[in-house]
Amino acid sequence: MKLSVSYNFFNGEEHLEASVRSIRESVDYITVVYQEKSNSGEPISKEALNVLKRLKELKLVDKLYNYKPNFKKTRAQNELKKRKIGLWLAILKRCTHFFTMDADEFYRKEELEYAKQYIIKNKIASSSVSTFFHLRSVEWRALDSTNCSFITAISWRTKIGGNIYPVINIDPTRKVLPLEESHYHFSVDEVAMYHMNFVRKDKMRSKLNNTSTTDVDFLRKIEYNINSWKPGDIFLFPNKGEFTMEKVDNEFNTFYGERLS
Repeated sequence: MKLSVSYNFFNGEEHLEASVRSIRESVDYITVVYQEKSNSGEPISKEALNVLKRLKELKLVDKLYNYKPNFKKTRAQNELKKRKIGLWLAILKRCTHFFTMDADEFYRKEELEYAKQYIIKNKIASSSVSTFFHLRSVEWRALDSTNCSFITAISWRTKIGGNIYPVINIDPTRKVLPLEESHYHFSVDEVAMYHMNFVRKDKMRSKLNNTSTTDVDFLRKIEYNINSWKPGDIFLFPNKGEFTMEKVDNEFNTFYGERLS
């Protein structure tokens, strides 16, 4: 297996280096497809550009690709295009397998290594994983109802996007498919993705302003529910339901977030 991972990047720079370090030893080729202006027209921060420069200098990332968004397209369409570019870069490098990530996502090394061996041994064409979300601090997390597309074999039939996928509740810009072949969903005890989606230095400002979601009512609800949550409370995730948060360690050595307890 020659495995490539491509990051879709604009913000979340406080997590990016730690995320890359969490997978670097298990991945052969890492690219970052970034943009200097977000899909809503906001300029990238100086801090984010500095992180990209540092990752390239340290050789933690193999290639940076500067994507120019098409403002005539929707935010989701631009995000999908970035992920397609990541797959294209993997193909150019003759990688055999691929998956896509965001800056605030993490995998345990031992679980990623297990997944690679399982996929090779069982000739799995595409795979997916369950996810955990972290809230305000790395030390508070819950098992999410959202799943994530994971390692997929690359062939001439491989594509990203579309409505068909063997597992439900997956971002449509993440669906990496060899449509006619075998799929395996790793149980949460085998492999999971750990998502620092609600852990930000700027209290979620950049993420909420530049997300592909344009549902203003949803964004207001999620912002209020995040900021009003405190340890011991049930977290109400709009459109998903109630979640009980568990306290955990900062196992990925990333940005800690708020000191809540």
